Amino acid sequence: MSAPTKRRVVIRVKRFDPDTGRIWWQEYEVEVDRYQSLATVLQRIREEVDPTLAFQAGCRFGVCGACAVKVNGIPRLACQTLVLNEAGDEGVVTVEPLDFFPVVRDLVVDRRFIDGAFRKARAWLEPGPEPLEDGFRIEPALQKKLWKLDKCIVCGVCFSVCPLLDAGLDYPGPAAIAKLVRFSMDPRDALRDARLEDASEWIWRCLRCGLCALHCPYSIQTPGAVAEARRRLIEKRVGRPSDIRHVEAIVESVKRLGRMNEKRVFIETAGFARALREAIVLARKVGLPRPPERVSGEVLELLRGDEA
Repeated sequence: MSAPTKRRVVIRVKRFDPDTGRIWWQEYEVEVDRYQSLATVLQRIREEVDPTLAFQAGCRFGVCGACAVKVNGIPRLACQTLVLNEAGDEGVVTVEPLDFFPVVRDLVVDRRFIDGAFRKARAWLEPGPEPLEDGFRIEPALQKKLWKLDKCIVCGVCFSVCPLLDAGLDYPGPAAIAKLVRFSMDPRDALRDARLEDASEWIWRCLRCGLCALHCPYSIQTPGAVAEARRRLIEKRVGRPSDIRHVEAIVESVKRLGRMNEKRVFIETAGFARALREAIVLARKVGLPRPPERVSGEVLELLRGDEA
C-alpha cells in the first residue's frame, strides 16, 4: 500500500492578545497528509512550534462542538475539516475565531451567550403529569422529527452566522429556537403550545434566511422548524396581527396569481390608510410597480393541488 500523500501547507491564523489588544496574522508552515484534520494540525503547532497559540478542541469526533472556527471564511468544526481539502492550489488555510462571540484569545471565544440563550428560551423538557404505567408513546414519525432537531452539539456556528444576532436584536439564536420548537412537539412536555405563544415574537422575527441550516455541521433545519411553529401560531391566531396578515396575504396572492402581488400583500398587511400614505411617497420618488402578470393555468393548478 502506498504511503498517504503529504504536502507542506501554510496555516494562517488570526491571533489576538487580550493583554495588549493586539490583533495580527501569524503563519505556520507544516507538513500534513491527506488524513489530518485542522484540529490535529493546530494541536501539533501548539505542541511542536508555538505553545502560545490558543484554541479549543475536545472529542475530535464532531460531538462536542468545542473546535468550531472559521476556515477560509466559513464556520465549521476543525476536527471535521481535512487540511488538504482546504489548502487549494496556493497551499494556504486561513483560520479565524467565530464571528459574533467575544474573542478571549486567538481562536478561543466566549460562548456564555449560548447558555443564556438556552435558559431564555427554556430549551429543556418541562415534565408534565405522572406518565401512565406503560409510559408515554411517541409515534415513529414524530420521533424522527424530534431527532432531526435534537442533533445540536452547541458548537455556536449558527449563532455566528445569524443576521439577527449580528444586528443586536432581541433573539435567542437559531439553536435555542430549534430546541424550543422541538420541545413544543414533545408529548411529554407540560408547556407544549404555551412555549410557542410565549416565544411568538422570536418566531416571527426569524428571517428564515437559511444561513444557520447551511452552515450547521448536522444540517439542523431551524428554518423549517420556524415555519412549522408559525403554522401552529397562525392556527391559534397568536402573534402580532400584522405578522399573521402578512403570511395569509402572501398565501392568497400566490393562490390567485401564481406569484406574489407586492402591492396587494402590503395593503392587506399594513392596512389601506398606511399603504396609501407610503404609496404616495414611493410614487413621487421611484414610481409604482407594474401590475403582476398571471402565470399559466397549469402552474396555478400545481400550486393549488394540495387543496384538491
